[in-house]
Amino acid sequence: MPSLIYKTLGPIFLLTAVHAITFAQSAGVFKTTRVNYAATLGLDTPKLSKQHKKHYNRPDTTHKPAIAVRRSAVIPGWGQVYNRTWWKLPIVYTTLGLFGRSVVVSQRSYKQYLEVYKLVNDPTRPRPPVGDPVRALYEQNSGSTPGRLDNIQSNYQRNMQLSILGFLGFWGVQVIDAYIDAKFIHSYSIDRNLSVDITPGIAITQGNYPTGNAPLVTPVMKLLVTI
Repeated sequence: MPSLIYKTLGPIFLLTAVHAITFAQSAGVFKTTRVNYAATLGLDTPKLSKQHKKHYNRPDTTHKPAIAVRRSAVIPGWGQVYNRTWWKLPIVYTTLGLFGRSVVVSQRSYKQYLEVYKLVNDPTRPRPPVGDPVRALYEQNSGSTPGRLDNIQSNYQRNMQLSILGFLGFWGVQVIDAYIDAKFIHSYSIDRNLSVDITPGIAITQGNYPTGNAPLVTPVMKLLVTI
């Protein structure tokens, strides 16, 4: 066990001592030296070239954007399924569901308040039976003026129209989204060899110092980026 510790920590202590001695010798005088930054950063150009030759770009030419558009236009989310972007389905159906619910609620409230407006504006109009939602709403607003009821039913009508436009608009948005995703799959691909490799190392640079030519040992991190 002690021998393993010595073998592990020995090079670290030796590297630290060499670096401290050379730094102390060069602390008084600073001179411009030319450093091989490619070696310092550990950027292995031949290795990068070999890795680059392995890169490939294989777009899926059988994936048709027109098919994604047609499917999304018929059934919301179908184009996203075709593009294999399953995570977008909850967004599509949640948004369309909220717009659809707003359309239904606003339309129902609009019809009810429109009927109450007619009842208040025309006292001779037959009253709905007891238990009918319009009858209950009429009794709650028996003291309201026709102008106020007209504004309420107009607001619900406007909300219904805006909700319909929002529903249709988002339907169109998800069609465009399906087309864009399909277009990228059809024409482009992301290289699967994309990687970043970081490893520790040392860099030895030569310099002229008062005590002679002493190598400068510097700990570095080698960075290999494959793009």
